[in-house]
Amino acid sequence: MKLSLPGRRCASVLLLFVLVSRAAAEAPEAKSLYPAGLQRGTTADLALRGKPGTQPASIWCATEGLSFELDEKGTTLKVTAADDVPQGLHWLRVYNAEGAGPLVPLLVGSLPEQTEKESNNRLDEAKEPLPLPVLVNGMLNKSGDLDTYAVELKAGATFVASIESRRSLSTPADPVLQLLSPDGFVIEQNDDHHGFDPQIVHTVQQDGTYYVRVFAFPATPNSTIAFAGSSDYVYRLALTTGPFVDHVVPAESEDASPRAVGWNLTGVESVSPDDLPGLHLVHRTHHEDRTFVAEAAESTGRPEPLPIPCTVVGHIDVAGQVDAYPFKAAKGDALRFRVRSRSLDGAHDPVLKVVQVSDGKVLKEVDDIARGNLDVELAWKSPADGDYRLEIFDRFGKASRRHVYHLDVDRDSPGVELSVEKDRLTLKDDKPLEIKVTVKRGKGFREEVTVTATDLPDGIEVTPATSSASGDTAKAVTLKLQRKEGAAAFSGPIRIVGTTDGETPLEVEAVAGDAPSLGPKTQLWLTVVVKAE
Repeated sequence: MKLSLPGRRCASVLLLFVLVSRAAAEAPEAKSLYPAGLQRGTTADLALRGKPGTQPASIWCATEGLSFELDEKGTTLKVTAADDVPQGLHWLRVYNAEGAGPLVPLLVGSLPEQTEKESNNRLDEAKEPLPLPVLVNGMLNKSGDLDTYAVELKAGATFVASIESRRSLSTPADPVLQLLSPDGFVIEQNDDHHGFDPQIVHTVQQDGTYYVRVFAFPATPNSTIAFAGSSDYVYRLALTTGPFVDHVVPAESEDASPRAVGWNLTGVESVSPDDLPGLHLVHRTHHEDRTFVAEAAESTGRPEPLPIPCTVVGHIDVAGQVDAYPFKAAKGDALRFRVRSRSLDGAHDPVLKVVQVSDGKVLKEVDDIARGNLDVELAWKSPADGDYRLEIFDRFGKASRRHVYHLDVDRDSPGVELSVEKDRLTLKDDKPLEIKVTVKRGKGFREEVTVTATDLPDGIEVTPATSSASGDTAKAVTLKLQRKEGAAAFSGPIRIVGTTDGETPLEVEAVAGDAPSLGPKTQLWLTVVVKAE
């Protein structure tokens, strides 16, 4: 059929529109939510912040019980959290046919939620006391901004005010928290409690209307001296005189339940810690295939030797306390000990000693891993068959409810780690995608490692790579992905794994170098873009 001149013009315009639309199509770059979470058992509209990309877009999330509905513009996300969704930090990702955005944090809590109402800079602007308990979603939206909230407190109550911002939401803020008396005087102030984020626990001395004030400095210092703020300075502020959990001690036996440690917990001993608000919700303990020892030993010593491997949950609750853990080792046994407290937001500054039981000789004493890292790590080889003892104490002899630690005891075996630079990969235009995988070998690991990609969609082929014990491939290899003719477009998670066929077969997943600090390190995303015909 021959087109008339107007018809040819219309066809040309249509073709131009398709080409321009294709050229303008872009992947989403949604990076955060505001508010940054919701109460479980509710539905909330959250602003999806960042570039929405070409619509329509979809939401990925691995958590069952969370459902999402994205509006036509890709800027508002309706989130529904079922009653049984685990509290704490969850991750989602926005994606479309062109690619995927970064992992976005979403916090689910148990407290009723409110969103900050401006203007609330001054005490006289904090008009109505907030109902307790409450979770306030706030934003320090400009330089010099501060937020003030009124609360009614009764004498004898234990009041907890706790902020999540920098630690779990990766904001640029270093928040400061103040509690002001009914007369407007600062009676408590805290800056860095769990990482950069503050927390106040206060025993109320008299009835009255108190004020909670929030302001911030930049987490990365600069030349400014004023309070900092921007649309990225978001926070979640928990305010309660009810139960609040600092940390959880694992069950002592199969018949027992985990034990919560915190404030205002009388009467809720039978409630699962996962159903109570608190700091423990961000750092969840993964038992893996290890024995968990629930109680710390006192200075008199633990009667039975530690199993290897294991993790001990310990607590320094008396000033000058020394926790002692016996273990047995044969000559030449290579062991690795780690004491974690600050990395779990504890207050303990641990020191670790390895002591020979027969004569009390100190074989090794170690303190900080590095400057700025107050936790402990020690690779140690037993000089002879015998009985030994680990001793743990605080460097300055301090103790508190928050001087909690995890002691990890492991065999120090040869091993390998894999990593890739980015967690988002794109295969397009029928060109092969080459992925550099860095191989880190430890403790003289000499085995060949076969590296491949798994969970790939139909029609995507992978050319595995082999990392040899020496030579160019010992430290890095290159994977190649290729789309077969007729393969459909795809956007979803994949895995990059390394396997060995030695005496002790290993399977190791590659981690992404740009993964969030508290995010899933091995969650890699592949987008296959199919050229329009």
